[in-house]
Amino acid sequence: MGEWQNSVFGLMLQAKRKKSMQDLTLIEILTAPKTERCECLPCVTTLYAQRLESVRERESEAMELLNDDRLGERVKNGSAKVDFHAKSRFSILMNVVSDPIVKIKAVKKLILDESFDLDLLDVKTFNYYNNSSRFESIIRRQFGLYSYGTLMKNALVYRRFPELMEQRMLSFEREKVVAYAKAIAALGYNFYKDFFGDCPQKEKIQITSVLFDQFLSNGHENLIRPIQELFALITNLEGSELVDELPKAYTELANRILMEGNHECLPFKTRNYGAKSLSEYLQISQKNNRVKERLSEMRKRQNQKIEAVNKELSVHLSNMRKLEERVNNLQNQLEKNIKFERKMRHFNEMSDLSPLERLKFIIQSEQTIYYYPHFALENIREEVDLLSDEDRSKLLEKLQIVNRGPLRDLKNYLNCNK
Repeated sequence: MGEWQNSVFGLMLQAKRKKSMQDLTLIEILTAPKTERCECLPCVTTLYAQRLESVRERESEAMELLNDDRLGERVKNGSAKVDFHAKSRFSILMNVVSDPIVKIKAVKKLILDESFDLDLLDVKTFNYYNNSSRFESIIRRQFGLYSYGTLMKNALVYRRFPELMEQRMLSFEREKVVAYAKAIAALGYNFYKDFFGDCPQKEKIQITSVLFDQFLSNGHENLIRPIQELFALITNLEGSELVDELPKAYTELANRILMEGNHECLPFKTRNYGAKSLSEYLQISQKNNRVKERLSEMRKRQNQKIEAVNKELSVHLSNMRKLEERVNNLQNQLEKNIKFERKMRHFNEMSDLSPLERLKFIIQSEQTIYYYPHFALENIREEVDLLSDEDRSKLLEKLQIVNRGPLRDLKNYLNCNK
């Protein structure tokens, strides 16, 4: 097949695939079986990114699906749990829809639907497939609407308290604000930080003040951490030196808590050093930080010394192990030499014997035939012929273990001359 024919065939195949895709519904495309076996994140996101590109023109169909009462079941595609595939399918539906107001309404509806699995509202997965949120930012800024990203991130809080989707927390009575804060903290401080992290700085300051008032009135310890966590979200004090750099409302709140709180760790997560104003706290912190920096430098130098000593010690220990191994080898060698020396003394005893006496000595010995040097048994056929039948039998018995060399020849000679 020529190059032109290959090209035509490829175009026809693409057209056939495109036609078959057009025959499928949006949810059928999103839940189509995977051809790849790999389940790694790059492969799965690439697969669904390709599917997103193939369905971008199906916005009206995506809007219908977002309003489908069985949406959760359909994107899970028979799976009991929410996996990355299900999250990707839902994220694609959200990204196909361009109108942020429609998205906001859809997410609110899903949050209120108790049968809908909130694990599908995964902001991280949504961002994998999100191209732009500029229009959404404009809408939020101009109309004061919650972003659908905020709604998704805080879905558990909003399902528990749906009224907070429509009204700011501070629009409720102070007692209810405290109850909301404590209940959100009970869900877990990750939810707490996400929820209050999205609040404007002014609201954080006001809510912290409300929580502190409640703490002053009842002294409940369970309000300490909610105050600390919320206060930490207002601004980052690390590196701050001048009180004038901080907002006036923040400074006033900090001064009030330090003056009236009578608690060693409020409003911070660490000790407040008994300071009665933010200025005093910052001055003490600044001095303490300088000391901590010097201590940190000392600790660093000390760690470097310890590391150097450990490194040198490691070298010496390694050398010691090698020396110990060498000593052990030499010791073993010495013991073998000593044993052999005893053996040599035994050999010397028979060196002055006549060949026949030497042969009889070996026959009567308890040692095996291999114990004696082979040359002690060379050229001894004449002596063998002079042995008694009993000695010949004993010699043949010793030679039974022999399978090769001159000793085998000696064994064969004895067998042939019984």
